Amino acid sequence: MVSKKVGVAILLGIIVVVLITFFTLNVASSGWGALEHSNCAKCHLTIPNSHKTVGEDCLKCHSPLAHQETPEDCASCHGVGASMKTLHKKGMPDCTNCHEVEVPFTDEQCANCHPAPYNAIKASEGEHNILGCTWCHVGSHPYIPPCQECHGDYHGSELTDCSMCHVDAHAIEAINLEAITSEACGKCHADVQSALTTNPSKHTNVECSACHPEHELAATLGCEICHASIPGHYPGMTTRECEKCHSTGHTPSPVTYAADVPSEYCSSCHVDPATAMSQSGTKHASLACAYCHPQHAMIPTCESCHGTPHSASIHQAFPDCVSCHGTAHSTRI
Repeated sequence: MVSKKVGVAILLGIIVVVLITFFTLNVASSGWGALEHSNCAKCHLTIPNSHKTVGEDCLKCHSPLAHQETPEDCASCHGVGASMKTLHKKGMPDCTNCHEVEVPFTDEQCANCHPAPYNAIKASEGEHNILGCTWCHVGSHPYIPPCQECHGDYHGSELTDCSMCHVDAHAIEAINLEAITSEACGKCHADVQSALTTNPSKHTNVECSACHPEHELAATLGCEICHASIPGHYPGMTTRECEKCHSTGHTPSPVTYAADVPSEYCSSCHVDPATAMSQSGTKHASLACAYCHPQHAMIPTCESCHGTPHSASIHQAFPDCVSCHGTAHSTRI
């Protein structure tokens, strides 16, 4: 029984040796060029993503061949033309540092070829700077994901072109306001748009970017940039002083003010009443304008402060106080 098993083993060994010898001699005589892709694929199950465009002709690179590894001289196929010099830094590391099979890149590897996006996202204050390059750029290179893939229709179905405002996904807070219409701004800033249309003024027809050159509240232009000199206004007024009467640039009218608004602000528009008041020397001259006029353009009656100081017969004979006392700004007798 043992001798029979030994005999079978010897026979199988001889068959294997014969097959190997035949295969080796066949290849030696015909060269690797006789092989087809289907033969290679039996052992080499994967093809680098970057080489899939070559198709199934392995011998485009692996010829003339003895059975060997991938040629190290990438330039033999890819050359060193203008595109290579543009995309790859001088002194780039070995090509295989990036062009490997199924190896995730580090951000630093990506930066070798893409320094501008890399630097932009590192300097950015947006939330994208906490993400690695391959978090968004997954799969084959280059893959640029649509914003909606992560964010959906963040600003609603009417504002789906993110790049209209966010010009660089690597610096998401950088917004090109000059390229945006006021209507587009209103999609996010609905309260502001409502204020402008509900309280129409000359500002209603001004593009948002005229006052907001950058998408930061601190960058909003001051009133004095456009209104450096307005007839009838107190000279040298700043935005803070303007807001004592004009609540915001979005609602410059109606005019509203606090009880402690300085009278000189009123006198800059209402020159004649202010002049008459200062020259009258009466008790009224010691009062702030807002004391009698708590709302803009509101003219109080004398009775609201003084009641009926005279007898009924006098009030009946002279129902209009100004017939004796003149105007409230220059009272007499």
